[in-house]
Amino acid sequence: MDEEQVLVGNWKAAQALPISIDLIAAAKQELDLLAQVDRHPCLYGGPVLLRAIERYENFWLPLLDSEGKVAEEGLPLIPPLDCDWVWHCHRLNPVQYAKDCDKLYGRILDTPVVNPADRETATDATRTLWESKFQDEPYEVDISEARDAPVVQKQDCDGGNEALPTVIPSNVANRITYNLVDAVSRQKSFYYQVSQPHVVQNQFLQSAAQRYKGFLYLFTRNNGTFLVPTYDVDIMWHAHQRSATAYSRDCISILKWVLEHDDTDSGRGEGQKLNTGFKDTCKLWENTYGTIYVKAGAMYRGDQPLLAQPPPVLEDPDFTNRKLVCLEQQQQHSYLTERRTVQVCLVLIGARNVPTRQTEPTLFVRLKVLNKCKSFELDTYEVPTSSDPVWRRVFMMRFEVGTEGLILQLHSSRMGMFSSGSKLLGEAKLTWATLLASPSLSIRTWLPLSKRNFTFISSSAQAPIELDISASVTPPVMAPYLLRAVKAQDNDLHGSLQKTQENRPLTSRIVLDHADREIFFVQAQSAGNANARQWALYDGGVQLTVVKISQDDQWHLRPEFKLQGYLGFPVNFSLPFFCLFYELESYKQVRLLAGRKLDYEVKGATVEEEAGFVTVIRYTLDYPLGKSTALFNTRSGAMEVTAEESVPLVVLLSTIISISVVDMLGTTIPSPPKISRTNFKGKPNRNEWGSVVMERAANEKSDLAQKLANYNLLNYQFWWDMPFLYWCASFYSNPLILSYRQAYEQGALLGDGRTATEM
Repeated sequence: MDEEQVLVGNWKAAQALPISIDLIAAAKQELDLLAQVDRHPCLYGGPVLLRAIERYENFWLPLLDSEGKVAEEGLPLIPPLDCDWVWHCHRLNPVQYAKDCDKLYGRILDTPVVNPADRETATDATRTLWESKFQDEPYEVDISEARDAPVVQKQDCDGGNEALPTVIPSNVANRITYNLVDAVSRQKSFYYQVSQPHVVQNQFLQSAAQRYKGFLYLFTRNNGTFLVPTYDVDIMWHAHQRSATAYSRDCISILKWVLEHDDTDSGRGEGQKLNTGFKDTCKLWENTYGTIYVKAGAMYRGDQPLLAQPPPVLEDPDFTNRKLVCLEQQQQHSYLTERRTVQVCLVLIGARNVPTRQTEPTLFVRLKVLNKCKSFELDTYEVPTSSDPVWRRVFMMRFEVGTEGLILQLHSSRMGMFSSGSKLLGEAKLTWATLLASPSLSIRTWLPLSKRNFTFISSSAQAPIELDISASVTPPVMAPYLLRAVKAQDNDLHGSLQKTQENRPLTSRIVLDHADREIFFVQAQSAGNANARQWALYDGGVQLTVVKISQDDQWHLRPEFKLQGYLGFPVNFSLPFFCLFYELESYKQVRLLAGRKLDYEVKGATVEEEAGFVTVIRYTLDYPLGKSTALFNTRSGAMEVTAEESVPLVVLLSTIISISVVDMLGTTIPSPPKISRTNFKGKPNRNEWGSVVMERAANEKSDLAQKLANYNLLNYQFWWDMPFLYWCASFYSNPLILSYRQAYEQGALLGDGRTATEM
């Protein structure tokens, strides 16, 4: 039996492992629980968690022990949310959970995975049973106050959020020996790592279930190595442990012991246990299955961003009439160009059958895309020419689905990879359709390179050159809209009054999408004094005030905003009545924060680098502490808007804040160039903005020097992580707006209004 047959046999053996529950169904229930808990951050620590632990121990576990299931329906018991969360974290230490259950009840307490169609009936029956046994303790407790009073947090040295320490009352801790407060604290950031939209898709979860079996199989061949799961594997591991009896039974059947889930180590630095264990797991995985362990959409995302502030409170009596401006969310999809993206992890391992006599001294591989972004080129480092060169280079990128795939070219070069004298030895194609057709959403293969007309490899005796690659992909997801605003020429006003009766000028903007198609034409007029500008939106239903901080010489880097009024989407009246009031309230809440916040946070960014950025925070039932739904830069006119936010609203906010700052500040900062609507013909940008994005490593800090070292790739970073002036130079043909390199060389304006000589 050859090596390839052994590797294939190992994978088949892993997939044959006996798992006695439906992992996909269990994972969906786990993800749903995590999402519900994340709406109530008080469950991560503080008095609400302590009460939940008390209820879990004194009510839920005794009920589960005495009843097991609702006898008349034959359905499993369903715990209330707070108890379910504590129970989940307790079971994530299966050995300790079994010890505690055996000590208190003489057996492991468990319930089977509930059928989603039966969940409502089972919940109602459990509530009735609970209330009949515990007349003085309600089945569900009100934890909604946590929306207005979130858990107090401090920032730890690694930039993450850490709950302030709490003390468990003695009457809570005296029966269960496991420290449940610490267990919950260790799990509070897990949802952030797995809350990306591709994770809940069946295709991703099916692949995760396969990889989880592969992970378990490694323990049958492991000699004590500390193995570290990727997050897709960890989802399934958690889901398996939610069925405590099945997990214990399956582990003993597969491994002869109950596999412990050690979540006490969190350090990921070089040489630390997680870092070393992950490297060892990668080696063992590849040696066992011949595939690469690193997976698209399943890797560590970095520290969880700091939470936003609580929802704003309207105090102005002029807006106490609570006039609601309903924003149409679905209608915008009819006139905006949808963007769908996939995350791709490409590992370029090596090549074989390279003709050494007729090539140059070094080799490199160049990546290009099949469609769009024809200027995109990404080269590996050079290696000495040999018949079997090795790179082992990992690329993590995000692509619009319309790019279709990658072209991989093998080049030989004497002068270096950027020399025009490099010679193309052959190329191969890798399409997203190929990756998405794989049950595991990944492949490990040798790609034969096309010979073209290169006669030096045309001999029939010469085997084709092949590239050894591993690639994985996430299912396509809806991506944010990308827009940019430019000034309109005066002749674009088409007879509109350029000044009103108050003699205040109108300002006009053309808004283009990511492919340079005109989407909106905006006209605005402000009123205010030297320290503020006020704007009335939506027939006066909303008022925005941009405030100049007079005591701050650089106030324009972080102006203050006051948004008054109620901005919401049409209410979902299918919600239960008790949710309806909060739904009405929550969808009206919007906050504007200067700088890049939440998902747009850039580690280590300076105040100057944050200049001009404004984050839109939307408060909803699902995100009571706020979710970043849009980001825009008032200086460049660039905007990014998620599919669940109102694009017209963000366009208005971006335009009028930009006009306000420029109006109050004067001509100190550069403004967008003018484009005439009458002469403008929309055509796709040669780089097709946002079609290719090189993703930053987890917790990578902002580093201008490093960005300039990769100067040719700056167009393919997240737009909001690019140097401001470079982005402007890339998207506006305006000689007054230069790249940072040119700015430093020529003393041009920097992003904060200073010149290089003033630094």
